[in-house]
Amino acid sequence: MNGENFIHFSVILYRSKKKIMQYLLKDYNLNYFDGMLMLEVLHTPGVSQQRLAKIMLANESGVARGLRHLEKSAFINRQEDPDNRRRKLVFPTTKAKDFYHSFNKLVNWWNQKIFKNFSNQEIESLMDLLQRVENAWNELNVPDFMNEEEV
Repeated sequence: MNGENFIHFSVILYRSKKKIMQYLLKDYNLNYFDGMLMLEVLHTPGVSQQRLAKIMLANESGVARGLRHLEKSAFINRQEDPDNRRRKLVFPTTKAKDFYHSFNKLVNWWNQKIFKNFSNQEIESLMDLLQRVENAWNELNVPDFMNEEEV
């Protein structure tokens, strides 16, 4: 697969994930970014707002707005970091955990449909390869990479 095909494949996956999230979030009055923030908080309880911005590849003000909306909707709690009063740590609420249960049910259904013609070994190999791609991506410093002359 050349780079162009991989980018096309990535876009298809992104759109599929976005469609699933929008379907799940419509009844909660949340947008896609809010949902992705909530999932990250669920995976990393106690994460700082700054770390969330880095993980989400988003600016801190956008993350703060999303977290404020999630907090007003009772999906998260923000607490002062005991080691640094200016830093806020983010925790999921029971409402977020309930949402996660619904989200997982839909994702499991979706996975059964798209992987129905794959063996367990093929799925495991695919996940290993995608993990390697993710690791390589995480090693890139995107702003530095975009300034390189070879681009």
